[in-house]
Amino acid sequence: MNSKLKKLLCFGMAALMLVGSVGCSNVGASGKTNQTELKVAYGKDTNVISEKGNPDMLVAIFAGERLVEVVNGEVVPSIAESWEVKNDGSCISFKIKKGLKFSDGTDLTAKEVRLIFDRNIALKSFQWTEMDRVEKIEVPDDYTINFYYKDGMDGYIALAGFAEYGNTIIGSNSFQTPGDPTTPIVKYTSLGAWKISEYVKDQYTTFVPNENYKGDAVKLEKITVNTITDDEARVLAIQSGDVDVIVDYYHGGSAYTPRNLLSTLKEGGVQVLKQEMPMTTVLAFNYTNNDNWKNIKLRQVMNYAINKDEIAGLFDGWITPANDAYFSDCSPFTTSLGVQSYKYDPEKAKQLLAECGLTGFSPKMLVNSDNTDEVKMAELLKSMLLESGINLQLEVMDATKYADAKKGADWDVTSYYIGGPERRIYSRNEGRFDPSTPEFGASGCYTSETIVSAVQKAVDPFDVNERKAGFKEFYAAIDAEAACVPLYYNAVFVVAKDGVEGIKFIGTEPTFDNVTYKK
Repeated sequence: MNSKLKKLLCFGMAALMLVGSVGCSNVGASGKTNQTELKVAYGKDTNVISEKGNPDMLVAIFAGERLVEVVNGEVVPSIAESWEVKNDGSCISFKIKKGLKFSDGTDLTAKEVRLIFDRNIALKSFQWTEMDRVEKIEVPDDYTINFYYKDGMDGYIALAGFAEYGNTIIGSNSFQTPGDPTTPIVKYTSLGAWKISEYVKDQYTTFVPNENYKGDAVKLEKITVNTITDDEARVLAIQSGDVDVIVDYYHGGSAYTPRNLLSTLKEGGVQVLKQEMPMTTVLAFNYTNNDNWKNIKLRQVMNYAINKDEIAGLFDGWITPANDAYFSDCSPFTTSLGVQSYKYDPEKAKQLLAECGLTGFSPKMLVNSDNTDEVKMAELLKSMLLESGINLQLEVMDATKYADAKKGADWDVTSYYIGGPERRIYSRNEGRFDPSTPEFGASGCYTSETIVSAVQKAVDPFDVNERKAGFKEFYAAIDAEAACVPLYYNAVFVVAKDGVEGIKFIGTEPTFDNVTYKK
């Protein structure tokens, strides 16, 4: 964030505080009135109308329900009242709750539940949904749905996959051809506390209470989510009063409030709410295209050469450096996390670099210019690595060019992340370290047969004690092989005006069902 904007923000906050104090002197604190609408700034289009994909995860959380959820690493019921694992794990049978209705009044049945899974399979939407594992789906009655798995592709990760955003249940009338999930989604009939009343692509999405929701009623009459893709523009929108709340992208890691402005916002009387995620920003190596990175000593060089406390300092203390473990203590089975072997030691890094025969090493780092925090971090890394004799070359480019460049061979390192939102903790770890998965892409983190075996032991067993043992082995394996450089633990932030109350994090996701607003 540039200093000019920061000064403007400070001036704006001071002006707002002055106006607020004058108002209070006239009417007193009791003069605040209840508001019926909340205006939210969000960095992504919600993609409510989708030809081949699914709507954004914010829509899934506001308006959607899934068969199950993941809480503290365990799968818990949602619209499925129970499930049974059959045939040694090759079949998962769900019993659906009775009496539920979609937002358009349609009854929820297993036939309706099936539609989203048929869509994901037909359109090959396999990333994180785990639907590539499914051999067939059966609906034996109105409230039972059975999933049969391909050989070797069952396991707890398959069960946890039903909590994925892309597996949010939507009704048959959501599709252009009602009941045909292979046709585009043209409206969103859902099961959650909110429903969508209006959507204008790249502008806004309006949520109102879902009168067919069986749970507790929401407290506001309307939430308008405004699409503001520029980070600085979202900050200025709350400073000017155009919006009441800024919500980070629910995925984490992008489209968020710049961390170095959070203190300024808080000092100006704005609330800053934080929820750490089981997701870690790391430095990843392009080992699939550059054999240098297959040398463990070079990967260790990078681990010793980076001072994570300095990186955290870029963000005014709002994020936690990944000094002690690969994941924060909000990750599942934290007693198994263990401790990293690598502490900041530039002299050790120099020694290992010489042993690699790479004196004068000049690796290329790809940097996404759309993320201002990432650019700042890259510039700091360039300066920091010089102490260990590494001349980091930065290739800064926009998001489109960055995505294309990552598919090629002409780069060495880039910032990445392991883990994810709580509901993705199984699929994301497998997807980052197992090249056979559809999520791995051109290059995930460094991996090996040992790491792949360990991650499968972490995500596959239905027995919780076996999973705990597997996570312990997995964490030890990525540490032993210096699979990446963990930099800091990610968090989701909500910035809210004074008077906004009741925002609650469930897992790592902010919810607004109980929000009230007085101003």
